[in-house]
Amino acid sequence: MRLRGALAVWLVLGSSGVLADPGGCQQYTGPFTSALVPPPGCTSPIGVCTIGQLMGKVSGLYEFEMLTLTCGPDLDDPCTYTGVSTVTTDKGIVETLDTGVLTFVPFAPTPFTTTAEFVDDTGTRRYRNADGAFVASGEIDFGTGAASGEYSLEICHGGA
Repeated sequence: MRLRGALAVWLVLGSSGVLADPGGCQQYTGPFTSALVPPPGCTSPIGVCTIGQLMGKVSGLYEFEMLTLTCGPDLDDPCTYTGVSTVTTDKGIVETLDTGVLTFVPFAPTPFTTTAEFVDDTGTRRYRNADGAFVASGEIDFGTGAASGEYSLEICHGGA
């Protein structure tokens, strides 16, 4: 009887995600949307912050703050940027360091690609002791502040 009870507890805890991940990597994809955050809510030295929503198998909210922006001398030169994000899902929270490229298009949505790598020792629950990165590609309309696109996520546990 004790063995059956212990097995039942293990099955409930294991299926609820309380136990640590056994290792390996998983990949996820999905769409995202975001909106620009105006001051005083945005404290970015560049003046660019967004709040957005991840959808799909990994769903949740993220907040992004741009820290640097470097553009070439010509209007159509790509710009590179860095920033930080906080991603909050039903599986936990993780901080990321972000790098990206965008190319301003006058009077049209601006295409961008961002790589957001997990910061060590910042994850909670599912993201605790995990390595991983989001890669997001989309377009932002600086006229309306709206952005949308697709993301991919790889998350690895156990030194994979």
